[in-house]
Amino acid sequence: MPSLAKRTQDSYCVALNQLEHILKPVKLAMLDGRAISSYQAKLRSLQLREATIANYLRHLKAALRWAHHVGLLAKVPRIIMPKRQRGAKLMKGRPITADELALMLAATPGVVGEAAAPSWIFYLKGMWFSGLRLSESLELYWDRDDRLKVDLTGRWPMFRINAAWEKGKRDRLLPLAPEFAELLQEVPEAERKDAVFVLRGVNGQDMQRRADWVGKICSRIGKAAGVVVNTDATSGEVKHASLHDFRRAFGRRWAARLRPQQLMELMRHESINTTMDCYVGQDAEATAKILWEVQRVV
Repeated sequence: MPSLAKRTQDSYCVALNQLEHILKPVKLAMLDGRAISSYQAKLRSLQLREATIANYLRHLKAALRWAHHVGLLAKVPRIIMPKRQRGAKLMKGRPITADELALMLAATPGVVGEAAAPSWIFYLKGMWFSGLRLSESLELYWDRDDRLKVDLTGRWPMFRINAAWEKGKRDRLLPLAPEFAELLQEVPEAERKDAVFVLRGVNGQDMQRRADWVGKICSRIGKAAGVVVNTDATSGEVKHASLHDFRRAFGRRWAARLRPQQLMELMRHESINTTMDCYVGQDAEATAKILWEVQRVV
């Protein structure tokens, strides 16, 4: 794993630690098809999402293939990946609307305090306009070449990604949405240094840049605003808006304006399948609206 990005290494460690915790294998050869099937059953008994289980299995499959390649394992066991049930939702949330964003912005001072509210409102607007993942947003800088960097100097605003930080291990230049660029242009040039998003605590001081804390606070804002993005049909459990629902909204807005390959690049997906499954062809109401408008013109 030393050649992989830090986040990828962490993901492997989580998956393999979970395997060791559940199966407690003494020898590598114990990881046969039966053991892995039992492992999947245990993961489901822990009520993990199918997407999480699939992610663990992908990492396990890659590790076992490597073990076979270097002669540590005689045969790679067959791993049957979970399939999405017919009618199951691809998203456990949904894209929030502009009106719901306004509700969350209005609820922000009541959650983080008046002193901290401006920094969090700027952050929520940034997430709405940028489509950044939570982890990416905390690694976004004005002036660090070894992180995700904003570049407003060229003809078109861009994200610059250093090979050492990016999962694909190559320098990349990626498009930045115009609305996000306009938001960033509001920041005075003298303040364009260090992290783009500097979040404040209740006392107005800088808070720890931890993804878990930031995610929890944004979810509290969603709950305070009463923005519900999903209700479990079986348990009735309600899920309020989180930061990933901001990213979903960003993808949905741009899906109507870009070709799939362009949207894939904008969303920074590794596979076009992810783009197609999550954002292309998902909004039947929007498509129907366009059809009827065209019909009236004709």
